[in-house]
Amino acid sequence: MRNTICAIMIISLIFGTTGCNGNNAVDSAALVEASTTENGVSLDEYNAIVSERDSLLARVEELEDIAAALPVSTPIPTAQLTAKTDFNEDLVLEQLEIVQYEYTNMIKTPWVFLSIKNNSEYDLNISVDLRTFDENNSIIGAKNEEESAFESGTEIAIGFALDESYSSMEYDIAVAEEDYFECAVSDLSYETNSAEEKEIVSVTNNGENAIEAVECTILFFNGSVLVDHDTAYFIDDDFELKSGKTIIKELDCSEPYDSIKVFFTGRR
Repeated sequence: MRNTICAIMIISLIFGTTGCNGNNAVDSAALVEASTTENGVSLDEYNAIVSERDSLLARVEELEDIAAALPVSTPIPTAQLTAKTDFNEDLVLEQLEIVQYEYTNMIKTPWVFLSIKNNSEYDLNISVDLRTFDENNSIIGAKNEEESAFESGTEIAIGFALDESYSSMEYDIAVAEEDYFECAVSDLSYETNSAEEKEIVSVTNNGENAIEAVECTILFFNGSVLVDHDTAYFIDDDFELKSGKTIIKELDCSEPYDSIKVFFTGRR
């Protein structure tokens, strides 16, 4: 840097001197003398520095043009960075909490209920295949029930009405990630009041949009034994429970009971 400044000062002195003499041409003798001044800067060095500077400035302009032509990147939203893991049916099945209940009603129809809690991070479609067998292990019944919009963190009851008594049973469950309906059960709230041989249930839609096919299932227990059940839809003439609305219905029990379990389904 010091050599560059010195070179510039020398060239300025040379041109200033020739200007005072009234001669616009540069004296070659003076130029030769200037090239060997005590500052040690030659014209060759000066010209090399200027040439390097001009090359660098041209490169800077070229890089600025390239940068201006590049597309502007968009930051990835945090929600995308914390996306769900890939759906794995076997892992989801391991996260289902299942309790089996059985009873025979007053008209001798055997019933089997599976209480299923979805502890996975996914909203599901669920399908259950149930098979029953007699004392000789011969199959005597095969039933299937499905439920859509099975919301993560909620619990449903899937029931099977059987044609005859059985000695044993087995079932298979299949699940898939819900990709059609919007789950809505978490937008529901309810209250129950016990009356003679029945529960009076009021259900409210606390969400901003209507919920379709709102169905309530109640299992009635005497101690730990299932003794009866009832189901009802909580919908209006448009087959939905509208936002902010409450519907009240009775669900009956034909046997003495001391506790209940309440389950809901619904979707948008």
